[in-house]
Amino acid sequence: MNQPHLDLHTSPEIYTGYRAGLQDVQVPRGHGVVMTANQYATDAAARILELGGSAADAAISAQLVLGLVEPQSSGLGGGLYATVHNSTGPTVLNYAIDGREIGPLALNDPAVMLELCTGDPRGRMVSAGVPGVVSALALLHAREGVLAWHVLFEDPIRLAEEGFKVSDRLARSVAHFAEGLKSNDAAYAYLFPGGKPVAEGDVLRNPDYAQTLRELAGLESMNAVQTFYSGHLACKIALETGGHISLASLQSYGATAGETLAYEYQPGGGDGVTYRMLSPGRSAAGASTIFATLETLRGHVPSLPIDADGVHSIAEAERLAYADCDAIMGGWLWLSEQEKLFDSGYIARRRQLISDRPAGLALPGDPLGTGAAQATPHQDEHGTTHFQIVDAAGRAVAVTSSVEAAFGNFHMVGGFFLNNQLSDFTRTLTPELRQRLQDAVDAQNVQLATDIAEAHPNYPAAGRRPRSSMAPMMVLGEDKRPVAVLGSPGGGVIIQYMVKALLALFEWGLSPQQACNMGNFGAFNNGQTWFGKDTIHPASDAASLVEEMETRRAELARELEQRGHIVADYPLASGLAILQRTDDGGWMAGIDPRREGAIRVVP
Repeated sequence: MNQPHLDLHTSPEIYTGYRAGLQDVQVPRGHGVVMTANQYATDAAARILELGGSAADAAISAQLVLGLVEPQSSGLGGGLYATVHNSTGPTVLNYAIDGREIGPLALNDPAVMLELCTGDPRGRMVSAGVPGVVSALALLHAREGVLAWHVLFEDPIRLAEEGFKVSDRLARSVAHFAEGLKSNDAAYAYLFPGGKPVAEGDVLRNPDYAQTLRELAGLESMNAVQTFYSGHLACKIALETGGHISLASLQSYGATAGETLAYEYQPGGGDGVTYRMLSPGRSAAGASTIFATLETLRGHVPSLPIDADGVHSIAEAERLAYADCDAIMGGWLWLSEQEKLFDSGYIARRRQLISDRPAGLALPGDPLGTGAAQATPHQDEHGTTHFQIVDAAGRAVAVTSSVEAAFGNFHMVGGFFLNNQLSDFTRTLTPELRQRLQDAVDAQNVQLATDIAEAHPNYPAAGRRPRSSMAPMMVLGEDKRPVAVLGSPGGGVIIQYMVKALLALFEWGLSPQQACNMGNFGAFNNGQTWFGKDTIHPASDAASLVEEMETRRAELARELEQRGHIVADYPLASGLAILQRTDDGGWMAGIDPRREGAIRVVP
């Protein structure tokens, strides 16, 4: 197998190992459960549930702590998507919250657009989008909160002031991205005390973050939005970004709540139980790409143990789905349009393109009937976290949150990192478009820059949301209650992680922990087929089929290469969290062994 060429647009965060011996966690009926990427965040969220808070309350506290103890992955300077379920009232509610960053008004300037599309903007301020997390959390609290807003900040403020122990993953991330972090004075002072990078076990305090949280906590949730987007904190952000994110850009931002994208799924190809999969749509492309892959595999899902034919089938289905996603998704797409990407009739035609040889680079189709579009490189967030909570009343929240790359654009303000999510826009311009953009710069022609942005839905534009693969998901049973809650960080590979997990649960009969343990594999539409390097440590003898796939990896790779696949061997650092409802009304929980996730059951 080959070591692939990876860049920050396709690879996840750094790989920090594999935890052996994890077991499924049983959650009794009537109990709550918290699953986050860090023990501190799990404990803070569990405390909120113990105080009588809702799943949404707990999720808010978890995010505030994650922004402190896992700043490489998410925080107040980033964005998020959430899927929410509430069946405590007379009407069952399922909806999505879109807290994705947007392009600032500065992108109306063709010179700024050209700068973003030149080279790697990662550490430059031009890569920062208007943050969405604070607005999204406030919206979630306004709709689902039970406890007072300020209560949700108590543990995060205490940890920021008194300090927390640096985890192995944070320490390794700081060391790995030291060069970028040293470019910002605030980041360097915080993470390199005495000129040395923080080490695992060090106690780290963040008084600036504590002060930011105090400012937000001292207000009601919607007033907190005002201070972050219009008040003192907004001025700090505008100043730190040199006006790139202006006060006007911040004031224009608002997270939204609306209908989820939905997909009806019948295991085994049909004639059985019908499940309804829900995840954010519109500006999020992850769900539609996952659903298109599953629809392509409908009636053709390989069985365990996975052989070369099985890997080939799944990889080719993913390639076709990515091709359409890369050509069509970006900005804001109506759900009725997005549903066409996994329409059964359309997918039946696409399925015929799969042969016994790999497609290499699949061509996009025309699901919208507007003429085949040009595919653009799939590049999106990988400094990401996922967490999910179910409370004793059955309310559930699944959140995937991101600053794009690890530590965003490396710039700190108010104790948190700003994102570099504008890197998720398609920045590879054709020579003709690049020349037109240069002409717009020379002529200071704002309208011409706007016209160029309309050439593809994922080109940079003010007010536009960059394409994202984040897909926090709930799967409803025929009683309209969740039978599974799941999600993962991992950038564009999220789609492959989620396809693996959903097939494991609903086709292969694996438990949540077995699904998490299973080796990662799949394909982008870039000519390569991926295998994760990690070794499977099955949670029980029932996972022997999964283990068998792992022990045959070298043989599988040879068989795939003989069929024409370019097989890439890479430690794919998924961060799956999976809840599955049990027959007695409780839950079974599994957490990814490749990260530092923690589960806690709350009576």
